[in-house]
Amino acid sequence: MVRNGSSLLWRYISLAVLAATIGLLQSTSTARADWYYNLVRITCVPDASFASVETFGLYNIDEPHGLEKQGIYHLADIKGQPIECALPHGKVSIEVVWYHEPQARGECGGVEDASLKVSLNGIEVAMVKSTHGGCGSWYQHEVQVSRYSVLHCALEFEHPPELIKSGDFMPLPTKCESLKIWP
Repeated sequence: MVRNGSSLLWRYISLAVLAATIGLLQSTSTARADWYYNLVRITCVPDASFASVETFGLYNIDEPHGLEKQGIYHLADIKGQPIECALPHGKVSIEVVWYHEPQARGECGGVEDASLKVSLNGIEVAMVKSTHGGCGSWYQHEVQVSRYSVLHCALEFEHPPELIKSGDFMPLPTKCESLKIWP
């Protein structure tokens, strides 16, 4: 008789443990890996004869949707679809000429990166090589096209910019080049 009672008690304990395990599994939120969204902001201001292209990233945010209305694009969204800006002195075109889609293999396989060509009236005026980096170095680029010049500057970071410790400004390697485009 004790044996049957032990068996019944063992069943109740097993059911209680199973119910507790299922409850814990349902109550925990899904873990998410860190995610860095590589974005491009394109500004077009014909009244000021000005256009700009800026590469930047946002770290660990909800999936950004509907940013195109504000001139912000995912790299993959502009691949194969050049963005154009009609200025009084010509048409600016921003085009993805190389794209590395994130892949689930290799040390740097998960990195999304691209190269952008900025043209004015069909003539290349700036080449953004490695829009974001992400495997050992991270980059932010800005290209400004005005009536009289093109300015392209690139910042290089050792870590994603959002992970830099707060405090004083820190020096960063910066490269800028300027191209005069007199009418």
